[in-house]
Amino acid sequence: MARKKKPKPAAKPQPDYCLTCRVPVGKCKGNCTKQQQKIKPNDPVKYMHTMYFVTEVKAGDGQSTDSPTNPEKKDYRQWAAEGLCRIVNDNVIDDAIVAEYIWEIYTKFGIRPFVVGYDEWHARDFAKRIAKNFGQNVPVKIRMTPETLNVPTRHIEEDLRARLINYQNNAICRWNFRNTAIRYDRNGFVMPTKIVGYIGNKIDGTMSKTIAYAALRGCKSAFMAKIGG
Repeated sequence: MARKKKPKPAAKPQPDYCLTCRVPVGKCKGNCTKQQQKIKPNDPVKYMHTMYFVTEVKAGDGQSTDSPTNPEKKDYRQWAAEGLCRIVNDNVIDDAIVAEYIWEIYTKFGIRPFVVGYDEWHARDFAKRIAKNFGQNVPVKIRMTPETLNVPTRHIEEDLRARLINYQNNAICRWNFRNTAIRYDRNGFVMPTKIVGYIGNKIDGTMSKTIAYAALRGCKSAFMAKIGG
């Protein structure tokens, strides 16, 4: 009798690749944002998944938004219930929390960051964690200056007008976009800023997307070659 051949194991699927960023870094006292940007071959749309992190003290009890720690008067408990943000049981948001979320996305969905752009402010521990999990060349420092963010800011504005950014109709992202103005320096370079500079006008989501665009700009040729674009 002929012996049956042992079936070959199925090939392990290759992970999808994306560009990830985190803003701001360091020990955040209120809000923090993690942004993933995924680009598909031959598709001009940028697909974005954003997760916001909020401290317990800022979120409050969910019954009242009239709090000195929540000048924006937003119901973060409701947003957390909708899966738009995570509430951190501490007074600060440590780098490790956001770094672990990026690892969680990879282990759960097989989406590996090609590069992780990050705000340079007190980001040493965050960069070390990303390098340990994904490789030394993955974390990329993005300078928060008009010269660096000029082109990414303009590209985001153009893509929003052309409806080429799919941000999953995220309510916090929409709020952040409405809070965003453009600041010009003396050389004509631009970057996002808060409207009127009011502390309640959060723009973390806008800044994270700008950093993601800046990260893409620095590695676009290699990234597109990787995904077959």
